[in-house]
Amino acid sequence: MAIEVLSSLQVDLQSLVASTSTARESQLSELSASTPFLPPIPRDVLKSQLEPIWNKLAVSEVLREGEAEGSQTPGRRGDLLRNVMDIVGREIIISPLVQGEVMDPAINSEPKERARFLNALSDRLDTVLTLYELCYAAFPDIPSLEPGAIFIPLLEELVELISVESWRDLWQYVETRSKRFTNDMPASKGKALPLLRTINAFLRFLPRTPADLVFRGRVHQFASSVISIADKSAINMRGDYGDVKTTWEEVESVKEEVKADTGQGPADGDVDMEAAAAVVKEGADVESKAEPDPSNTNPEPDFYSTLWSLQQYFASPPLLAGPSAPAKDGESSKTPFDDFKDKSDFVLPKLFEQTVKEKELMGIEKLGTTIKSDSVISQEAGRKRKREHAKEQQDESQSKKGRFFHPRYLTGRKLLEHELADNAFRRQILVQYFILFQFLLNLTPASASKQAFTGGMPKDFVIDAEKETWVKSKIASIREELRRMPGDGVRFEEVVLSIIARERHYAQWKNENCPEKIFEVPPMSTETAVEAAQAWKKRLEPPQRYPFPVGSRSLSRLWNKGFTNLDQLKGWKR
Repeated sequence: MAIEVLSSLQVDLQSLVASTSTARESQLSELSASTPFLPPIPRDVLKSQLEPIWNKLAVSEVLREGEAEGSQTPGRRGDLLRNVMDIVGREIIISPLVQGEVMDPAINSEPKERARFLNALSDRLDTVLTLYELCYAAFPDIPSLEPGAIFIPLLEELVELISVESWRDLWQYVETRSKRFTNDMPASKGKALPLLRTINAFLRFLPRTPADLVFRGRVHQFASSVISIADKSAINMRGDYGDVKTTWEEVESVKEEVKADTGQGPADGDVDMEAAAAVVKEGADVESKAEPDPSNTNPEPDFYSTLWSLQQYFASPPLLAGPSAPAKDGESSKTPFDDFKDKSDFVLPKLFEQTVKEKELMGIEKLGTTIKSDSVISQEAGRKRKREHAKEQQDESQSKKGRFFHPRYLTGRKLLEHELADNAFRRQILVQYFILFQFLLNLTPASASKQAFTGGMPKDFVIDAEKETWVKSKIASIREELRRMPGDGVRFEEVVLSIIARERHYAQWKNENCPEKIFEVPPMSTETAVEAAQAWKKRLEPPQRYPFPVGSRSLSRLWNKGFTNLDQLKGWKR
């Protein structure tokens, strides 16, 4: 019986698709170049064309007769029809793409050719989706025949069969037909899982270029519209860290490189004396910067290596909970957190100095001209804050697009001086500090006990009172530094702070097992509406007439009685 149903459906559907394609091709040739895409075939028209094919088979009567005779169970009946529908869908949609019957046009193809492909594929998808709806309407008691459960796997296969250029136009089909195949979609099971898998696979397949940002936003918006925000299948409960590796030039490697460059050249070749002299001079400069002064018992660490070594803690905070490093000669052993603390106390003031230098060059600040106390500075800051904020808002409207875009910076030693001069680079480092510090504040004794997930940190790693005080002091200094940066510093600090607060609430929501009721807004009660109406009624009443038309009580009395002597100008006693 399955072979009979399958063969009959294949023949009739192929005939319907061929006739539809011929009619649509003639309509496409009549369109102008400005509107190359045809409107979709109405759902009622497709349904009227498919109903005779479905009724001709009389599938429902055959299956019910088999069920009455006891030869088939409802589960086997559903599996049989599900397999038939799945094979038919692949024959109509997937096979033509694989065999080249429906060709995906090239990137530089004509708009007419691309429109022909998209119209043909959309018509085939509509035909199959309408067939699935008719099948489910005939057997509503079989959940496996739900249209979305069979249709979504077909979309998943199309992700790798169609180019990104074609998906830019075809994605509109997914958006406009989503209500038909996502109707009554359960959370975290059923067809929600293959749909989420399809979206994630498509996002991995989509390039990460600026031109695709809008398209990626459309995909994310579609996912948020069809999948509940409390659906745990769409939530990263583990919180894995990104595999980001930052490499930089170690001081020892620089020495070895200099020594290798200053050696003799090949025995059978000539030596470029000028190039060798330049290399020797450069090597001497590097060694003079890298080697510490013997007279200094506590030499200052290398800023370049110290700055880039902090990236390991930013990328993977669990490294802060690692074992203590072996003690060196005359030094006590340090934990990774102590090492991070010492490096931060060395790096952050250096970054703050760059802002002062930048303001000096811009003429905003001139140090050394006057010495002001902290109280005077705070008073002046309070008076100027509103004025500076208004000026920054005015500059904001005239700023260019993409000012918050931060690229992945290179780690070359020679580039560090130029990168430090860019406030966007310093902002990126400070924001990394901000994110890490907010994460560490969740590991205090008061907060750690309330969290089910610690972000990969050991349970015994707790931020004590001393560490908490240090972290909070650094957060305050970083916030102040972000506000002091030239440009839109105040607004940038507010944006970062709002994002961090939102992420903190999101982490708390996940720790509470993602309650969906938190997004439900209760309706306003009748009493609240009446009270609000009464309050607005009082506000909308006309104001009372001012009792003194001339301006004050004394002037009104003088106006009414007339001026006779100077004693009337004296204030009267109450």
